[in-house]
Amino acid sequence: MNPKILNPGEESYPDLTQTQITKRVGEMWQKASDEEKSAYIAMSNTDKQRYQAELEAYNYRLAAQAAAQQAVQAQQAVAQTQHYVAQQPLQVNGEYYGHGSMGMNLDPSQHHHLHNHHASMAAMQMPLNPGDGMI
Repeated sequence: MNPKILNPGEESYPDLTQTQITKRVGEMWQKASDEEKSAYIAMSNTDKQRYQAELEAYNYRLAAQAAAQQAVQAQQAVAQTQHYVAQQPLQVNGEYYGHGSMGMNLDPSQHHHLHNHHASMAAMQMPLNPGDGMI
């Protein structure tokens, strides 16, 4: 706090507590004329406008960050769903096709056996599909 506000001729008030200074300023404000208060009211209004603009910018940044985070989460959810769907066999008219089936009609109970077969074939670096050089 600027001690000059209490008495423009004095530089400091080493014996006053913050509470005492606040009380003196309040008393001075009550006694001040409208003309004396106008400069402080104008500064207050300017600061309120600055604060409001900064608050709006801050809230906008928060909303933008939240939207960006939601977009990333949505993309991750889509990618996880696509990965899951790609791993599932496609059932058409009771026949299963797709990942792990090599185009063969598989009973759903057989799917996990063939998937394990793919893993063991890959470990041995053998082609998995007919026509890839292995009969």
